[in-house]
Amino acid sequence: MPSGSPSLATAAAPLLVLACSSAITAMPEPVLPVLGAPASEDGSQTLPLSICAAPCCIPPSSPRSQEQEAAVQGLLHRLLPEHASLFVVTVQGQLATAAPATAGAERPPAAWFRAWCDGSRVHLSGSSGVEAATGLHWFLKEYCGASISWGATGGARLPSDECFSPQGLHRLAQLPPLCRTRVVPLQTYQNVVTSSYSMAWWGWERWEQEIDWMALQGINLPLAMAGQEWIWARVYASYGIAAEELEDFFAGPAFLAWQRMGNLQGYAGPLPRSYMEQQAALQKRIVARMRALGMTPVLPAFAGFVPAALVRRFPSAAVSRASRWGGLPDRYCCPYMLDPLDPLFQELGAAFIREQRATFGWEPAGARSYYAADTFNEMRPQSSDPAYLASISAAVYQVLLVTLGVLGMLCTQPAAMSAADAGAVWLMQAWLFFSDHGFWGPDQIKALLGGVPRDRVILLDLFAEAHPQWSRTGSFYGVPFIWVHLHNFGGNSDMYGALPAALEGFQRALGSGSSVVGLGLAPEGIEQNPVVYDFVCELPFRPEVPSLEAWFDDYARRRYGHQAPPQALQAWQLLRETVYDCRDGHVNTVMDIPSSRPGMSRAEIGLWGLHPHLWYDPGKVVHAWRLLAACGATGGGSSGSGGSSSRIGRRGRDSGEGGLASLPGYRYDLVDVGRNVLAKHSTQMWWDIVVGYYNRDAGQVAGAGARLLGLLSDLDALLATHPGFMMGPRVAEARAAGSTPAEADLHERNLRAQVTHWGTSPDGDSEVHDYASKGWAGLVGGYYRERWAQWVAWLLRGLREGQPHYDAAGWRNHTVRHALTWAQEVRTPFPLEPKGDPVALSQALLAKYFPEQQQQQQQGREQPALHPVGPSADAVHAAMPAGAWVEAVPVAAEGGAAASVGGTKEEASAVLLRKPAGEGGAAAEASKECFSEAGLLLGSGCLLATDVS
Repeated sequence: MPSGSPSLATAAAPLLVLACSSAITAMPEPVLPVLGAPASEDGSQTLPLSICAAPCCIPPSSPRSQEQEAAVQGLLHRLLPEHASLFVVTVQGQLATAAPATAGAERPPAAWFRAWCDGSRVHLSGSSGVEAATGLHWFLKEYCGASISWGATGGARLPSDECFSPQGLHRLAQLPPLCRTRVVPLQTYQNVVTSSYSMAWWGWERWEQEIDWMALQGINLPLAMAGQEWIWARVYASYGIAAEELEDFFAGPAFLAWQRMGNLQGYAGPLPRSYMEQQAALQKRIVARMRALGMTPVLPAFAGFVPAALVRRFPSAAVSRASRWGGLPDRYCCPYMLDPLDPLFQELGAAFIREQRATFGWEPAGARSYYAADTFNEMRPQSSDPAYLASISAAVYQVLLVTLGVLGMLCTQPAAMSAADAGAVWLMQAWLFFSDHGFWGPDQIKALLGGVPRDRVILLDLFAEAHPQWSRTGSFYGVPFIWVHLHNFGGNSDMYGALPAALEGFQRALGSGSSVVGLGLAPEGIEQNPVVYDFVCELPFRPEVPSLEAWFDDYARRRYGHQAPPQALQAWQLLRETVYDCRDGHVNTVMDIPSSRPGMSRAEIGLWGLHPHLWYDPGKVVHAWRLLAACGATGGGSSGSGGSSSRIGRRGRDSGEGGLASLPGYRYDLVDVGRNVLAKHSTQMWWDIVVGYYNRDAGQVAGAGARLLGLLSDLDALLATHPGFMMGPRVAEARAAGSTPAEADLHERNLRAQVTHWGTSPDGDSEVHDYASKGWAGLVGGYYRERWAQWVAWLLRGLREGQPHYDAAGWRNHTVRHALTWAQEVRTPFPLEPKGDPVALSQALLAKYFPEQQQQQQQGREQPALHPVGPSADAVHAAMPAGAWVEAVPVAAEGGAAASVGGTKEEASAVLLRKPAGEGGAAAEASKECFSEAGLLLGSGCLLATDVS
């Protein structure tokens, strides 16, 4: 949960991952295993960092390879059931592992895939099951024009039956074999909070789809965090701690990620025992499927946070209280943390891993095992003294080594883990160096990393697309690292991407002689912006630098069919230039008006709202929406099959009927662009309310309020046309996890709390309300709209009663009570099925909110850049009370310079003003060009607001 304050950067908590193997071959550069691939007889593996051609001759399969081949065949049957028999899957049984004899010698092949057609069968070969599955994905994309995304974001548009007819196979045979080798061996996936924001109530069917998606995208090192509360309950029971004593420790299902990291305890609980049992049963299937495909699941280890019941059992244990996080009240904050130097830390850690391995099994013989545990999650160490920091990291590392040594004696596969193992690797997220950079200076970073042997530490450079830490620390002073694309915060729904920055950043890391050894994806929430994940997951297999313009054209054709209308291609180029070209380096948490807590300014409501992130010309996105809507209305398009909104492995028949409008992916994109446009457009309506209030103009407040409420109703209707933007299916999924009506209610309350007040409790207001806001039908037209309606009524009542000042404190208390009440209103039905036609509704909304642009299009005139129409500078000045403090923001000055505005109303009036050229009358009033605090143009509408808190 990144913010300006390091105490809220939960998305990127320090992640500790321990890996062990029977041996690691010494090399003068970072050495890592080819994950999922069978090891050599002595268990050692070396990493060839150069690009190698895939071998043409595949050795006979080993038993482990045969298991992975069968797993890939299973994926094929789920994805292409009618044509799975046409595919031959081969996983190479062995990999060369010897290091080159000399510095310039050719390295042995790394992870690779090869896909080709011989005229009757399609052959998929690879160094592991993941590589073979990735080869399938590339073959379908490059040679068959397919598109695969999450079911909620449009599902799959797969090849038509004609592609695999005898004639189609003959054409495929004319194409050269498709060969790719990883440029880096590791590909990680998930944030430590993804399990709570997106996966808390998944059943096996949804998990199976996700693991298939991972394999197709090349993920070989995913987190596997489910089921650990069941393991901990058993461990604590062995110490005589009853289940009832854990009720104030385990959080509710939507908040477990933060309880595991020590940010909170007991919040939204008690955690049902049935849920713990379900998650443990799921975890068995999850890790088994991951291993079968050649992935290495990252399992949790002990982070040090313990329940109060354990402290009562061991009163002499060295414990401390975690710092207060997110403004949570005492009841839910500050769990106990056991000192890593205390012998009980090692004892508990070993007991947990023993129980976990007994339940979920070991990695295959010769494969490494990875463990994750969060330590300094937004909590500063007690001292910044380098010697102290080095001693702490050394102690944690040594404790974990001893833990592994104990387990090695109990392990049934001593080749995989033994007491003699010296290959433990600490994979630590570098987020703490960014979020608390005031503490983590060069000496502190060097000390923390120096407490562990350099070849036993790998860093995750989280948020590297915006704030890479490797480049400011000399490649982490030589420590290997994984370049990680964070992308999403809070599971928000905003259209957002930093694709040019991601491409340039990853290529810079590869070409700089840095110690980069992998690429990762760590979104806080998933099932949004599928184009971002499609692109980034290609980078580990691309030694060349792709053209983004050409890539987006290809993406649109795959998404809509190779005969996608020119308007669709143009729309995606506009999206490339705008929403997917963010370069400001700011955290993209949605602070658009619809999901914001109402108020006069961001200063009034806190961190998460009333501050739209707008780094592009919104008129281009309006035009993109219009182009996409026109495609659906004309019936242009698809020559391939339809997709499914329920899973990646289903598709409609290639009927050719309905054009783009019949494709779930197109319908999703159309709604997504429209949602984004309307959310940004609502900013002006909010500001009109603010100005009307300060002018004591009840008519303006009422009129602007009515317009805003009408837009929210329209937005809700648009969202309701696609299941990927509906709250109903999410509520149904959460309730299905309950084994009783009472448990179903608890799960629904957890969901409602997370997407609204988050950590607010009856004991106080948290700092993270609205952080996990969503653009979902039912939520927008219900909770958000009702909240805005209450605020407008609050203002009008104040004007009617002649109140001299805006009662910000009273409104804050009112809206907190409203949020808490709404979160408890379970069993209120939400629609489960989409309603309405997104094409017709989009056209109607475009005509309603952007009639001038529509008229220009009909007359064939060039489309101008469209910015929000803002209030005049004179109106802003007149609306603010004398002496009111103006929120400081940079504003544009003549010649492109920036001037900072801040201070009293009178001081702010010195800001340079510009008049639009060639306009007269009221439109000729001077207007400020206002920027967000990141220095980004928000359009000609001025968004300065008073701090009235």
